[in-house]
Amino acid sequence: MTEVSSSSDLATGDKSADTEDQEFEPSAEMLVYDFDDEQTMAEEEALGGENVEEELTDLQKEVYLTLKVMEDEGRDVQLEFRSLIEEIATHTNQVREKVKALSQQIADDPPNVNKGLSILEVKYHAFLEYLIGITYGMIIKVNGMSLQKNSLIDLIVENRTIIERIRPIEQKLKYQMDKVLKAARGDLSADDPLRFKANPDLLVTKGEASSEEELSEGEEEDRQKSDSKHSVGTYVPPKLVSMPYEGDLSLAEKKAQKEARIKRHLMTSTLLQELKEEYTDAPIELVDTDDIIKAKQHKRAKEKQESVGLFFYSITVS
Repeated sequence: MTEVSSSSDLATGDKSADTEDQEFEPSAEMLVYDFDDEQTMAEEEALGGENVEEELTDLQKEVYLTLKVMEDEGRDVQLEFRSLIEEIATHTNQVREKVKALSQQIADDPPNVNKGLSILEVKYHAFLEYLIGITYGMIIKVNGMSLQKNSLIDLIVENRTIIERIRPIEQKLKYQMDKVLKAARGDLSADDPLRFKANPDLLVTKGEASSEEELSEGEEEDRQKSDSKHSVGTYVPPKLVSMPYEGDLSLAEKKAQKEARIKRHLMTSTLLQELKEEYTDAPIELVDTDDIIKAKQHKRAKEKQESVGLFFYSITVS
């Protein structure tokens, strides 16, 4: 019996060897079909997952439709799948190397965040936990496990909500944050108001002044820039102009405010008043300025008389 079976195996092996020489292209149905579907379902039920069959069915439908579209477009499914796997492996190795270098840098020189911005610390911690949750969820899905009733979803949603709520607060504090970060990095320009501070070198007389060689390169560059821009002894006021905050306004709202401002300016202009008086039938308004001046003079004289009676001194007339 053993000899017969071995000869039959050899015969079938020769046929399979002949068929292996031909190119085999699986269809979309074969790629979607899971030969270990029953075993996978049993493992998922043993792990306590619920509605696994429905979830796998939906996933298979989605993959089937995607592969069908790719076949209709004449695209090579296997080649694209292989290129995607290679790209994922390449990016994974790059991320692993960067994470190792960053971990080593933090271990060698721990950052001091005692004087940092608390809102940025909260944002970065939430973003890091969000990325960790997304990565762990991908690992669970790749291993064929279900995310039903998993606390990971709540953690991802919580961190995503924190990141979205921080965004408008960060936009309102952008000016203060940029100012603090520039001061920490030393990227301040010569005209920046944060550089306006007492300079003890200017208090030293010429006889007691130190030589040019004792000055640092940074102080020498600052002195040359200031001398080239302004003459000695001139005061340069800081160029600060109060501007309204328009960070929360959309483009349509800004445009509407600009049009209203222009319209209000035109309504109060003298040219428009003259044109209105000339071409309209509205009555002309005449204002007697003499009465206004007399009323102001009478009020001033009354205040002067009251001050003399109360404080026993007369107000000088300028």
